[in-house]
Amino acid sequence: MDVGTGSGILAIFSAAAGSKKVYAVEASDAIKYADTLIRSHNLEKKIFLIRKKIEEISKFEVDQVDLIISEPLGVMLVNERMLESFLLARDK
Repeated sequence: MDVGTGSGILAIFSAAAGSKKVYAVEASDAIKYADTLIRSHNLEKKIFLIRKKIEEISKFEVDQVDLIISEPLGVMLVNERMLESFLLARDK
């Protein structure tokens, strides 16, 4: 699961490295750029875009994941309050 996927680049790297399924979660309009990049790499069968905040996703919408990836901005996950989001993603 790529939390806050933005352009989707980490999700693309993950799929290219062998991940069978990648959930790319993004609440902002940046998801349209991720969709374009994912389609241009023919990865739409491996990468599943979810346009929601991680806090809005129910555990029934996604399968259990083995790994959570992200590229948070700021200092030590505190700046954007990402620590709470990662903990929620882990627990789903």
